[in-house]
Amino acid sequence: MNIEFLIVGTAKESEDDFHNLYQKMKVSVYTLCLSITKNKKLARDLAAETFRRVKRDAYKFDTELNGEYWILDIAGRLSQNALLEKSFQRQIERQYIDNVSVIMSDLINTAKNDRASIVLMRLLTSLRKSDIAKLLNYYQASCRAEYNRAIKQLRLKNSQYNKKEIIKIL
Repeated sequence: MNIEFLIVGTAKESEDDFHNLYQKMKVSVYTLCLSITKNKKLARDLAAETFRRVKRDAYKFDTELNGEYWILDIAGRLSQNALLEKSFQRQIERQYIDNVSVIMSDLINTAKNDRASIVLMRLLTSLRKSDIAKLLNYYQASCRAEYNRAIKQLRLKNSQYNKKEIIKIL
């Protein structure tokens, strides 16, 4: 069925039409929200809000418009507005903390030799690599190499980040 007819049916409070409209549009609405916000949880919430608004405002739909565009316009505007809200910024900061914990647990659980110790000491103390090398009975060059190998190992495990991003997150 045509999306415009499904919107009109939704305006007439037909649950079947709304269900069919949802089934036709759910993937494209979610994909648009995700492409704008780059946050899966928020994209799901925004897609749900989009369909809530479509159901609420279906009676306002001008039948001469493209129905798909009308729905995606609602989703796009909601997503863009979400990027401006302070609560979204806090959610991004919380996600950043979650990334740190994931990367740190990967490091601790999978690092060979003293790599985890070297990286953790470097991050959690003000010691230089040369001081850490002395504490762990390493040559300075070996300590530096183990640190770089640990970062490289984390980068392979978390391929969405480059070396600078991993160091920044840590």
